[in-house]
Amino acid sequence: MTRGNTAKKAGALNQALAAVLPQLDDDDVVLLQDADSVLDQGFISAAVRNLEADPRLGAVGGTFRGSDDRTFVGHLQRNEYARYARDVRRLEGRVLVVTGTAAVLRVRTLRAVSRARLDGRIPPGDGHGGVYDTTVLTEDNELTFALKHLGYTVLSPRECTLTTEVMTTWRDLWRQRLRWKRGALENCAQYGLTRVTWRYWDGSCSRRSASW
Repeated sequence: MTRGNTAKKAGALNQALAAVLPQLDDDDVVLLQDADSVLDQGFISAAVRNLEADPRLGAVGGTFRGSDDRTFVGHLQRNEYARYARDVRRLEGRVLVVTGTAAVLRVRTLRAVSRARLDGRIPPGDGHGGVYDTTVLTEDNELTFALKHLGYTVLSPRECTLTTEVMTTWRDLWRQRLRWKRGALENCAQYGLTRVTWRYWDGSCSRRSASW
């Protein structure tokens, strides 16, 4: 439960991490998961295995299926997510964004992001060293940018899969995708043209869930 949070999901995550991180060791890992998502068996063990194998791997995310419903708009999203998962498999897990539906990160990495926000190497976010930037619409996209600018890689291995809810009306889908696209464009403008963001500026920044 959050207290006095006015910064939506990013603010709630920052509050939770501020309470939990001081109790953890650098080598511990943290799972950050949306409430409307359900992990498949083996997600966490596969994520930890990949993190242990590569010290420069900053975050492990997943590919997701859309939850079952009886709407046509939901059917279209399930098809979209299936195509995305297929593309990620073909690219051996390389992705532009570690999805906010579920991600596993080392405590050491989370602390590095917090320090970098305070010392100005990446955007300051909430101004207090919060891991997530509370000033943006797409906090998962911005965190991916932050990790890559700090020299980390990100990955969505084929073993890390999950189910997440779909939008059930055209209005809700429009609002979701408008937020995704606007947020991604704002993140590109926030970081400017860099060795990381050029992949997004070439048109990919308007396709938030694209892989490379």
